[in-house]
Amino acid sequence: MINPNGRYGVLKKAAVQAAAPIRVPGENNPDTFAKVINLEKDIIARRRSRIRDTVLAAVVALVCIAALVVGLSYLAKQIGTNVILSSESANMFLIQDYSNRRYSDVEPILVKEGIKHRKIEAPSEQIAEGNIIAQSIAQGTRINRDSTYLSGGELILTVSIGSEFTLIPDLSGYTGAEAVNLLSSKGYDLLVSQHERFSLNVGAGTIIEMNPQPGAMVKKESRIDIFISKGKNTGAVPDVEKQQVDAAKAYLASIGFDANIIVPSYLKGSEKDLYVVKMEPKAGTKNITGAVNLYAGTYADAFPTPTPIPTTTVETTATEAPTEPTTVPTNPPPTTQTPAPTTPAPTTPAPTTPAPTTPAPTTVAEG
Repeated sequence: MINPNGRYGVLKKAAVQAAAPIRVPGENNPDTFAKVINLEKDIIARRRSRIRDTVLAAVVALVCIAALVVGLSYLAKQIGTNVILSSESANMFLIQDYSNRRYSDVEPILVKEGIKHRKIEAPSEQIAEGNIIAQSIAQGTRINRDSTYLSGGELILTVSIGSEFTLIPDLSGYTGAEAVNLLSSKGYDLLVSQHERFSLNVGAGTIIEMNPQPGAMVKKESRIDIFISKGKNTGAVPDVEKQQVDAAKAYLASIGFDANIIVPSYLKGSEKDLYVVKMEPKAGTKNITGAVNLYAGTYADAFPTPTPIPTTTVETTATEAPTEPTTVPTNPPPTTQTPAPTTPAPTTPAPTTPAPTTPAPTTVAEG
């Protein structure tokens, strides 16, 4: 049965009368009519409830989406630059601030994101070794991943190798080999030059001195000199007589000889002005077992003034003939020229009276 006053409109009486009467059991029953009206109302209420539920669900969904967006934004702000995020575009990347971050932490992220980069090393006094000093592309720049594979487009990260200076350690008591191994294993980057010298107090093979001294700051790859003991000197004692006593003792110590300074009681307190006047054992002695005794004295003791030798003057008497200087004849050097012949001057002989003579008779032979 249709309610003539319901949502389907009002039926005209003529139309109702013209239609063939349809008899429905209980149509004249008021209870049945009321049930139909209630049924229609229930259908309308349910339809409105479904619309309300749909609208409410949409609103709840929108609120959830908004809350999710707000939550993600808050989370991104809290994490900040410590999280490297990919850009919304599949091929775009947002450069973060990598300064003072461990290169070992950043490298795998860049590799995973497909960002080509290059690492260069440089010393730094402020940034710890292994941390990033600088980056070639500024923070906040959006780049295309493919562009990093073009010439000049790669991301360059400058990584610290630490300070360019190093602290000289104390190597006293080490052997030369132990010192070299220690410096190499600890990364000191120093060039070691070894030298040997005699020592009174340090056993042979042990380091006695370093240059620069322990605790000094030097540039890496600098040279340091280490002096290794040769033990006590058993060679010949050098001659240090006539030297200032303190200088002589220091010199003997530098070459591995112990020395004692023996000062007379009347010269005590003036050692700096004294000189070695005698030494025991004597210079040249080898394999001594004790110290060299240096006997001190004044400068006059070490360098005595020589005594002049007296001279005798011979007096000349009046009867003595004065001496004349003797001229030593000198032979002229021979010459190769032949002397010219000389003619002797004519001489007149003195007149003589001949003695009378008696001629002897002569015999003439006849023929």
